[in-house]
Amino acid sequence: MEDALERRMATLKSECGCKAGAFALLLSVVAYSLFSMRADSVTRTNREHLIIGACVALAAALIGKVLGVLWSRYQYRALKSAQRLK
Repeated sequence: MEDALERRMATLKSECGCKAGAFALLLSVVAYSLFSMRADSVTRTNREHLIIGACVALAAALIGKVLGVLWSRYQYRALKSAQRLK
């Protein structure tokens, strides 16, 4: 039990947020694709849609990565404080 807790804490401490960033990237690409299909395509060219979509995807990936790191730090601190109480 103690070994598993130590492994979990080591994993949380070294978390980089890549899974959350990848999930946010995928979600934003799908959402923007659905949005751009329903939007009026006459006002924007394919190039503009591609540039806007890339910016949305990069911003979402960055936000997801930051949130993933913050969440893992929160879990790490919670486990660490729970371990101190024992």
